[in-house]
Amino acid sequence: MMPHVYKSVFVYCGRNPDDYFQITRLDPIYKVYFNDGSVHEATSELSGIVKEFEKISEQDTQGYLAYLAEIYKRYLVANDFFITKTFRNAGDLLNPSTITAAFKLKTFNNAYSMISKFVKNEKLRELLSFQTMYIGISPFNGPSIHTIIPMIELIYGVWFMKGGMCSYVKALERLFSELGGKIHLNSPVRKIVLDENKVSGIEVNDNLISGDIVLNTADFMYSIKELLPESFQHDRYKKQNINAYEYACSCFMLYIGLNKRSFPGLNVHNLAFAKNFSNNINEIFDGSIPSDPSLYVYAPAILDESLAPPGQLGIYVLTPVPNLKEGSSINWNNKSLIDNFRLRIFEKIRRIKPL
Repeated sequence: MMPHVYKSVFVYCGRNPDDYFQITRLDPIYKVYFNDGSVHEATSELSGIVKEFEKISEQDTQGYLAYLAEIYKRYLVANDFFITKTFRNAGDLLNPSTITAAFKLKTFNNAYSMISKFVKNEKLRELLSFQTMYIGISPFNGPSIHTIIPMIELIYGVWFMKGGMCSYVKALERLFSELGGKIHLNSPVRKIVLDENKVSGIEVNDNLISGDIVLNTADFMYSIKELLPESFQHDRYKKQNINAYEYACSCFMLYIGLNKRSFPGLNVHNLAFAKNFSNNINEIFDGSIPSDPSLYVYAPAILDESLAPPGQLGIYVLTPVPNLKEGSSINWNNKSLIDNFRLRIFEKIRRIKPL
């Protein structure tokens, strides 16, 4: 989503992004398979959305358009005051203009409740709220600001990058090298070095590399617990408090290779919902293995044949499950448990059929 963000790095450096990577707008964006056998083909064309929703009800179509207008106003506020801002100190956040903008976002309810004010059909509510799971949070608890995601899908579209996301990493590598940067591979960082609570460098293979700036892209919790020294002090991020933080959900991954390219009904992006959406979400965040899982299936070689061997197809299947903290009672080393869960997922994949 939002391809201008991916392009901005290259534009800032005075380069043409089209010389580094290629993207194609998707339509349909994805298919959603419901437990009752119905299928929703999501589009980013407003006229197509209206036609689909009118089949359900004109009232919900009107509610959806009202939702778009409301959430677009919030998006503009979020983009101007939060998304593109860096908060380095209390004054950046605690000032009249930012506080006023925060109230305009109206994030005091959750995503599902906010959407429910506009549409009454349960399937539409699920279609407009499940996107909070993109970042691993429940639509029944996550702030309603995350309802901007389906709006962004419509306004900016969903795009496919030729060669997969890896091609963007390679594009950044090429740009970085052209600008004089040097990349050191196979060089594990063991520690971020501090000098009186200010970063002064990193420790790599027992060698100190000094630096005025250290950009750390490792997982936040891992960084606090493993990379920063015991002497690190911060009002909020203390090692002894870090385990009290709530984590996003985790996922059970399957990477499947098929000895055929054809899979009738399969789109690049596909979702199969549980029969009881709310129960599925509650199980995930209560620490239980989903009895009836929802899942996401990605098949990039449908659009880019270079992403699979000739005549074959690779599919990536992601199923949300509890994280290791909430689901601490789940033994993922139990082969029988894994085999049984895998079979449930295969049954759900079988829903994917031609319209």
